[in-house]
Amino acid sequence: MKKLILTSLILLTTSSVFAATSHIVTGSSSSSLQFSNSGNKNYEATLNVGLGYDYSFKNGLEFGGELSTIIGDFNLLTILLGPTFTFGSENINSSYLVSAKLGVATWGYTGFTDYTDTLMSVNFSKRFSLSEQISYVPGLRVDYIFNTDSDPVFTFEIFKFSLFF
Repeated sequence: MKKLILTSLILLTTSSVFAATSHIVTGSSSSSLQFSNSGNKNYEATLNVGLGYDYSFKNGLEFGGELSTIIGDFNLLTILLGPTFTFGSENINSSYLVSAKLGVATWGYTGFTDYTDTLMSVNFSKRFSLSEQISYVPGLRVDYIFNTDSDPVFTFEIFKFSLFF
């Protein structure tokens, strides 16, 4: 975690090397299907709500973080930081993007002990420009919580939008 914070500070303090193009606020509501090796072999469908912020540089690099939560029988709160790489278009509002973020997840079932572990998230998305300042951003996200016996969680992000300012 110390390395993640140090890397974040270095990237943020060296931001003057790149000329800023925009700030990006992202809001999402997504459905996820969790594949489990548990004894009942059932799949779990969940609803996830998230909010993110990225700072965009002219070279196609973005850096930011996100906060997301699942509330129900299974509770999850995640905080992630990391880079996003955009490519495929000179217009950031309609580009492909890949992000790799690292952070912390606090999770557990209602009425039981909560756990806190390291989380890695990789996201593959495409921005579709709806206007000069709004993009629709569907994609596939893969989350993995370290130090557990859990399987990766695959999320199809269907209701995700970005606001550029």
